[in-house]
Amino acid sequence: MNIIKIVLYSILFTSICIFPACDRLDMYDIASGKSRTAYAISYDGVNYKLIIANVNYLKIFNITPGFTNTPGGISVSQRGSIIVYDASSTILIQNDLQTWAPVAPTPNDPNVLGFNDSFVCFDTTSLYINQLSETFTWLTTIGSFPANTLGIFKGNNYEIYVVEPDGTNVNIYTMNNPTTPIFTAILGISINNPFGGFKTKNYFYLWYTNTVNSIFRITPTSTTTLNSTTAVGNSLIDVTVTDDDNVFAIVTETGTYQLKHIISDNNYPAILNFGSIGNFNIDSLDDRHIVIASSGNTSGYNGLFIYDVDDNKIVKHITSTDVIALYVLR
Repeated sequence: MNIIKIVLYSILFTSICIFPACDRLDMYDIASGKSRTAYAISYDGVNYKLIIANVNYLKIFNITPGFTNTPGGISVSQRGSIIVYDASSTILIQNDLQTWAPVAPTPNDPNVLGFNDSFVCFDTTSLYINQLSETFTWLTTIGSFPANTLGIFKGNNYEIYVVEPDGTNVNIYTMNNPTTPIFTAILGISINNPFGGFKTKNYFYLWYTNTVNSIFRITPTSTTTLNSTTAVGNSLIDVTVTDDDNVFAIVTETGTYQLKHIISDNNYPAILNFGSIGNFNIDSLDDRHIVIASSGNTSGYNGLFIYDVDDNKIVKHITSTDVIALYVLR
């Protein structure tokens, strides 16, 4: 089935010569640079802010929220539209980049990806990909995928991939073809949700939350398990991959949250120790910078910051306020 062509946001671009729209154009033009851009929501218990940042760019906007519950996620389309979603609604940003309005029900899955001028998520009940339509509903558009399908992830090539475990193998599909996988990876273990995926120029990556035998570097003909015999820590929280195929993970170990470089089995040097309290997410911006979002931390690592993995230092601590949602535009 062809993807429904959607023109969701013409209202957002009707006055591109006024300041907010010109600011928007400047904001999204940075996506063509070497560093991808992080979009985040911070919350201090009273006020919400939209943060847009990469290595060389930073904008922070006060938000007049259209949501009544704490947002569970944020997503950005390749055309520059931004949504957040809470337990009841999908909320769309307005022209001023500060006012948000509910436009649709909440998505069926918290992993919402920007795709062209729209947004998609995988519905594990219907086994279809849902897409936000021009009438502001989540339409069932592409499927049906196999019954074991876990969900979707987005590659650095803008393509969206679908992951289906098949025993101890995994079938990888493109979003447009729910019947024929592009290849099957032999993992030697059955993975489950929650999972994550990346696609760099050279490899596919999959991971799930086991601490051992759970981080995979994949080509169509081979699989390397980066933690095949030795646990990366006491728990595995999140994983990201830089453009030059370096893998980093947030783990807990001996009661603290740590950032580790996952090089090969039993070779996981710790880079940062975040202390014993907090909630953390990470993503990659380019071949040497990762972005770390956190909330509830009391050891100096709360908020949003960019870390240079080559120089081993934080190069931009953007806010110390709780960051409750993070999305990196690919």
